[in-house]
Amino acid sequence: MRAHSAAFTGLLDVLDMPDVYGVVLPSASHLGPKPIAAERRRQITGSGVRLMLARGSKTTRRPPECSRCRSPRSPPALDTET
Repeated sequence: MRAHSAAFTGLLDVLDMPDVYGVVLPSASHLGPKPIAAERRRQITGSGVRLMLARGSKTTRRPPECSRCRSPRSPPALDTET
């Protein structure tokens, strides 16, 4: 597998633009398989921008018994008009 796809090359081009702070990904797995992800992570952080993950590793998640965690059955947010 290659570390450079058209999409990743486009991402690197955008990250080189002025005033770009970083990139947000849902999880590290979106960088690809582990060997490719490691190279892509190195390239992103080497460009001087931040790599932010919405979901970190399993060790950084709150435990299920956490009182601040949302219930899986939380009601949806109400519209401001209702």
